[in-house]
Amino acid sequence: MSDAVTDPSTLPIDLEAARRQTLGGKFTSIGNEQNALEELRQRTVTLPPHATYTFGDDIDWDVDPFQETNWCAQWYMLRWADPLRRSAEAGNPHDLLLWLEIVLSWIRFDTQEEGSSIFRWKDMTDAFRARTLIAGLPVVAERAPEHLPELIEALNKHGAWLADPQNHGHANHLMHQFQGLFACGRVLRNDVWTQQAVDGLQTLFDDEHDTDGINREGAIAYHLFNHKWWLEILDALEIEGFSVARFRETLRIGVEELVHATTPLGELVRIGDTGPTKPIGIDDDRLRYVLSAGADGRMPASRVKAYNASGYLYARSGWGEFERNFEDETFLAVPYGRSDKVHGHKDAGSLVYFSRGINWLADPGKFGYGKEPVVKRYLSRETHNLVTIRGRKFDASVRVELKDFEQDADRLTFVLVDLSYEGVRIERRVVLSFNTDALIIVDTIMADKQVTAKQRWLTDIGVTAKQLKRGFELNSEGKTAALIFSGKAPTVRMYLGDNDYGLGWVASGWKQQKPATQIELEKSGKRFRFITTICPAVGSSDDAIRTVPSADSSLIGMNIDNGRVSEQIFIAGSGVYSSSDEVVQAARGRIEHGKSSTLELKNSAARADLLDSLSKIRQALRTSPQAGSDIAKEEAEKLPAQSLFSPIDLGARAVLADIKPGSTGHSDSTVQRDRESYFTETLGGDDGYEIVGHQLEEFPRDGVYTFDAHNLCIAAALIRRPGPILTVLFQGAIDRAKVTPPIFQRLSSTVDISDGPVVSFYDATLDQNRELRLGWYLGNELVDLHAEIALIVSKMADDLGCASVLCVGSSGGGFAAMHVAALASGSAVAFNPQTDLRKYHAPSAAVAMETVFGRPQLVHEIKTEELERISVMERFRTVGTPPVTVVANPEDTHHWTRHVRGLADFVDEQGTAEKLQIVEVPLGKGHISVPRDTYEKTLFEVYKQLRDSAQKQ
Repeated sequence: MSDAVTDPSTLPIDLEAARRQTLGGKFTSIGNEQNALEELRQRTVTLPPHATYTFGDDIDWDVDPFQETNWCAQWYMLRWADPLRRSAEAGNPHDLLLWLEIVLSWIRFDTQEEGSSIFRWKDMTDAFRARTLIAGLPVVAERAPEHLPELIEALNKHGAWLADPQNHGHANHLMHQFQGLFACGRVLRNDVWTQQAVDGLQTLFDDEHDTDGINREGAIAYHLFNHKWWLEILDALEIEGFSVARFRETLRIGVEELVHATTPLGELVRIGDTGPTKPIGIDDDRLRYVLSAGADGRMPASRVKAYNASGYLYARSGWGEFERNFEDETFLAVPYGRSDKVHGHKDAGSLVYFSRGINWLADPGKFGYGKEPVVKRYLSRETHNLVTIRGRKFDASVRVELKDFEQDADRLTFVLVDLSYEGVRIERRVVLSFNTDALIIVDTIMADKQVTAKQRWLTDIGVTAKQLKRGFELNSEGKTAALIFSGKAPTVRMYLGDNDYGLGWVASGWKQQKPATQIELEKSGKRFRFITTICPAVGSSDDAIRTVPSADSSLIGMNIDNGRVSEQIFIAGSGVYSSSDEVVQAARGRIEHGKSSTLELKNSAARADLLDSLSKIRQALRTSPQAGSDIAKEEAEKLPAQSLFSPIDLGARAVLADIKPGSTGHSDSTVQRDRESYFTETLGGDDGYEIVGHQLEEFPRDGVYTFDAHNLCIAAALIRRPGPILTVLFQGAIDRAKVTPPIFQRLSSTVDISDGPVVSFYDATLDQNRELRLGWYLGNELVDLHAEIALIVSKMADDLGCASVLCVGSSGGGFAAMHVAALASGSAVAFNPQTDLRKYHAPSAAVAMETVFGRPQLVHEIKTEELERISVMERFRTVGTPPVTVVANPEDTHHWTRHVRGLADFVDEQGTAEKLQIVEVPLGKGHISVPRDTYEKTLFEVYKQLRDSAQKQ
């Protein structure tokens, strides 16, 4: 090698620009860097996902050892040799010699214009090779300058090639070409090439991204890839002084779609050319949330999101925020729009469905690239969860439209209109229940003359199917789902790895596949429909889904029971209803489906008026059972009609339930009943709790005691047991589909281990919003529910002769337990609690804040008098810190760092650290309930501490 160049300024290249433009994942150290180096030194190379190839001493560039276009493209990029360049820069002269041998061998081979491979100058291949040459310029200039002229000549050839529009590809291939051209322009000091590249990149960026920041290539994995590629390009532009702020903002917006496209199992949903891919490598707190199963980061703002410009709809039952395991949440992904996207499949209108950790309805995934029949099969409608029409011309450019999109706390409904088959209209109505996790699909086919249609459902690898009379029982990993068809029976077929028809396969790797169950239903006619329902089931699936008989053929009624929750869903016209009565009322015009009838309660005057009315009704109910009820009924009929149908009603429906037990207490029969009446003899049926009395000062026997607090009614279920400690229980989040309030969580199980009487308080905050699952016992602007409950607890402890009070709760119940313990001079045990609602997931907290205070963004407009109600630390600051035991999962990063450690820091600051005991219980990622043995062991230990403390006194 020659002496180093002493004056780089004399070279016709900018070496500093070459250093600056050597950036990005493939031109920096890779994870298996040392292995790659050792392979290259042995004159072998592995280009994933392909096998290792030995190129030997005499490199044959016109080679295709695996008959793979992807391998050939990577081979001609030369990027695979870059670990040698990096090693040479670190001081290894032998690796520089090998790098030069490889690169110069290719340059000389190309100069001879021998060989026939189309990939030598294929779009994108050319760009990465140019960048490989640029990356090597600085080290060659320093240690082997005699080879610079040959490298510079080759780089000029690449720049001229990349500048010629006739050589341009499209989409991300063109993006890489412009990046290569930009680097050539900067390094070779060619301002024309530089500006051409900048202009081209700006135009291409705008063409490739919609207003939601979503790339148009049609594969979720390529949304991620393009995001990273464009970030790298923006870095390359910015480092040379070009403004890129506008483009960065678009990419920032686009991250949201990647968050929603992440399944509960932590991978991007398989849509288009997407294989197993985790959304890693992007710094975003929402992505951290989904990748950590809710243990870290920030929870997304909504559980349903439709991106109409690009054609993607995502929905899920939740984000694992309410002590349901993140991976068990139900998830639905729907691509729609056009079916001719660059890396997309002919999948517009298909459905991908997860529930309880299983991918019950799957996408076939990415098999590979090429023109082989098997590759084409993976792109086809036949392998996706769609309807196909035999013998009719299909046009992939026709856009499948999303219509009648509606969502509420119970369900999501929408219609997909598909005109892609000549002379045929397919309307796919979809209902996703957030109560039972059921998915109902009604495909209506309307044709100009008789056609034969096939509806297909592909399950994931490992899902088995057992045929039932009207469908299939699906099983995977010990979990079960029912897939049932209703209406006129179709012809049914099932495929599992069928080579003759090419059905029943899911991609398992590059050009690899495994058998998967695919169910096919066939019908013929001019106008007909397929009605299919899938629902996870606990135990047997035989009766999980049953059709509700109806004389009206246009009415579709389904009775769904997943073993935990049951519900009825009726589809009539454009409406979806929860009962046949609602259907009748809608037909009579009593319910205007699709139109919101909500009361604007953000207005302080409207809230005040409604709260005043409800308080008067409750006061009337207390006067005498009959006279008070009559007065209350008169007042109730004056309530604003909207308040009875709004999700947030401030307790109006609960008041009505108490006026007339067994009904809503209102003349309008469409008013829903949200909880049981407290003015009956028992709660929960014959085996439930006796209602002992209202506003009592004494507590003579087991049962439910109720207490008024302005518009609210507090219910407490008491079980008397001998002992010195009154245990007070507080609930966490509830699933309204599974239970009808009031509920008294852990009451019976705690009594078995208690050291005295046990009382469980239902959170009356939930009575004010039928969609609220967690209320933290906040009350409202008139009612500090923590303080109200503390007064009741103190009276109860005195009457029952208890020397100590122990408040116990999990999650939001733990938050309330600490508040009430402080106010009632008691102690608290809190399992994985929140401690400051300002630091909790904003979407969940906002629902409660709007319900309680009329302001969803309470964090930004907090009043001094409200602060102690939403922060345990501020309550402790006001009234003192009680003895608290916190049992926390350190792997639940969100709660551990933002809530538990925040409380620990507070008591340290206040000098009351001895009041707080933190018990670490690793449970895995996410907000997970503690097991029963941990719960019982903790209470045993605290009971002992309280007894020992009492004896010392």
